[in-house]
Order: sequence, then structure tokens, then C-alpha cells
Amino acid sequence: MVTILNVASWGAVAALAVAIAAAVSRRWRLAFLLSRVVAVAGPLVLAASLIPFVVAPLAGDAGSDPSARAATLAGGVSNGLNCGVLAFAAALPAMVVWALARRRVRAGR
Repeated sequence: MVTILNVASWGAVAALAVAIAAAVSRRWRLAFLLSRVVAVAGPLVLAASLIPFVVAPLAGDAGSDPSARAATLAGGVSNGLNCGVLAFAAALPAMVVWALARRRVRAGR
């Protein structure tokens, strides 16, 4: 199942690849901009993927069986992490590219 969060996760990976390519080709402003977007969007996508998959299914099942709630929670955590952890993993190297590009942009002024 492809959700908008999966598309956002893969978009973060693509933007990271372009930011790394821009840094290698010494286009520091582009690398700075793209890596900043990925570094900020990565954790936000992870948080946004956990809310609908974990919190929303449990909110409506107040009186159901505890084993059914546990299965719902396990499925929600699995779906949330499958959607969001890729963007979060892309945010980690993006922070390194962001720091490097920020230093180069500030030195160029």
C-alpha cells in the first residue's frame, strides 16, 4: 500500500541524493537548501506516520479485547515505521551535508 507518507519518505531520499550531488559539484547554496529541507522533514514525516497508524486505531477501540488492541497497536507501529523511518534515516546524513554546506556558504560571504 502506497501512502502519501511513503511518497514523502522516498522524496526525502531523492532530495538527499540531489543535495549530495550538489555538494560534490560545489553548488553549496543548493546543497544547503535541500539538505535543510530533508533534515527538517525527516523527523516530521516519522511523527506524522506514527500518529495515524498508532493513535487513531486505538482511539476507537476503548471496549475491545486487549489482545485485539495489542494486534492493532503492533500493526500500527509496523506501518508507521515502514512509512517514516526511511525519511528519518535520510535526515541523518542530510544534517552532515547541511553543516558542511552552511559552513561553505558562510565562508563565501
